[in-house]
Amino acid sequence: MLTLAAALHAGSARAQDPADLVQPVLQNSVELEYPEDLRRLPAPPSGQVVVKLVVGVDGVPKELEVVQSVHPELDALAKSAVAQLRYAPGLYKGRPIEVVLKVGIDIAAPPPLPPEPAEPPPEVDAGEPATDAGEPAQQSQGTGPIRLRGVLLEAGQRVPVSGASVLVVPAPPDWPVGQVTKKIYGTEPEPAWTMRAETAPDGSFELRGVPDGKIRIIALAQGFDRYEVVEELAKGDLLEVKYFARRLVSNPFRTVVKQRRDAREEVARRTITPEEIYNLPGTQGDALKSLQNFPGVARAPFGLGLLIIRGAAPGDSKTYLGYHEIPQLFHFGALSSTFNSDILAQIDFIPGNFDSRFGDAIGGIINVNPRKGRRDGYHGYVDADVFDAGIMLEGPIKKGSFVTSFRRSYVDAILKAALPKDIGLGLSQAPRYYDYQFLFDYPVGGGELSVRWFGSDDRLRVIAQGPNETMTGSENQARTAILFHRLDLVYRKQDGPWDFLITPSINYQSLSGAFGGLFTFNFPKYEFSWRAEASRQLSSRSAIRIGTELQAGRYEIGARAERAGRGRDR
Repeated sequence: MLTLAAALHAGSARAQDPADLVQPVLQNSVELEYPEDLRRLPAPPSGQVVVKLVVGVDGVPKELEVVQSVHPELDALAKSAVAQLRYAPGLYKGRPIEVVLKVGIDIAAPPPLPPEPAEPPPEVDAGEPATDAGEPAQQSQGTGPIRLRGVLLEAGQRVPVSGASVLVVPAPPDWPVGQVTKKIYGTEPEPAWTMRAETAPDGSFELRGVPDGKIRIIALAQGFDRYEVVEELAKGDLLEVKYFARRLVSNPFRTVVKQRRDAREEVARRTITPEEIYNLPGTQGDALKSLQNFPGVARAPFGLGLLIIRGAAPGDSKTYLGYHEIPQLFHFGALSSTFNSDILAQIDFIPGNFDSRFGDAIGGIINVNPRKGRRDGYHGYVDADVFDAGIMLEGPIKKGSFVTSFRRSYVDAILKAALPKDIGLGLSQAPRYYDYQFLFDYPVGGGELSVRWFGSDDRLRVIAQGPNETMTGSENQARTAILFHRLDLVYRKQDGPWDFLITPSINYQSLSGAFGGLFTFNFPKYEFSWRAEASRQLSSRSAIRIGTELQAGRYEIGARAERAGRGRDR
């Protein structure tokens, strides 16, 4: 009897591991004994069986599922062998966690045995036809070289869709090649063979041993429309495809609740993700404007864009963007936020009981985290709405990534064209704003270095001019200018159970203005802030974090006013 050693290896689930995740390590090996009844077949089945499993905190596999089949009997043997494996458990921030893996077992068929002359063929599993026509269908599943390879992306965003099921079945000969857009009603006949794969974190998938001819490829993913296409697979060819699945607008029949068990939670912390922002009414897709819809938050009057959290003054609450306070949250009139929403990873709203790392605020905390640039190719867009127009570009730079964005308003041009000529107001620069962001991330010294440079500039100038005046002076105009520019450096590193953070920041902001010839002011501010932290997870219920924060700055106040009672020479 031939004994075959199974080649075991982790699947593509490790393609994009987080920096602080340590994958399980295999501690033993197993062997498979090729069944004698399969050796007596004219063509003993062979190929790769892929088993999906969950490695528990004790290193024992559980929740086993065959996701790529070769033969029912070989599938059962492979599943039994994987159950005998033992791992050193996976670690996240030094704490054991459950990890989902895929194990591939390559099984090569030994030489076939001669059939027994007096005995009938071995019994076939119940429910399977004991005919020669059914056997090739079993042999075609998961055997031979790779015939189909592809990637599944989200339509529009071009983001990889991971964890999707890709089914391949034979297509009727009269079906045309291309995407299937019509729904099929009624009961379809059972296909002669079926193959299945699951997309990796980068959206990729591949299948072996797909038969020649027309095939139906069906992609099913949670939160996405069903995607189905008919392809023609020529003899001996490798078909490489790229599909785009459309996200469902809404799903009223499903509620997903997510909870982070390893993070320290305040009494009340509410988190909103970019996917949820686009479904909130009244935000125009602006992430920071969505904060005004949170419970306990009131909107400031006259469109000032200030946040009143639980009745506290706006200055008593703080907004952090990337570990440092952001000087200005909204452009004037709260038309839009000063940071592009498409570059945000998530927003945390903590109305109270926040820890000391957020400073000495007595109101609430808004903690905004920017995301890294995509590394699966270059992406970008040009966008325009009623108030402004912008552009964004992101992509990889060797092992790192970058994101850059710029936006400028054209409200000044619209008002200048819409206001009547005889209103007595001239708008030479009124009002206009712009903002920009540049983010760069790169792995350095076992950690991640991030460079973030962003800023905002708002200006308004109004000139009161009579119909008979040909020249204007400073006495009949008002102007204001609010701006800031900030440069951050962030370095994070995971060293075993320890997590280290060092981030300095330089910020310049200015508020200036003039009202006629009576009063002018200029308040520039130069600020330097420094934050350093070290944290360690002691157990599943306890952790320690130590850190320091330094803030230093220089303020200048410049104001000028005319003397009271001063007359004008005639």
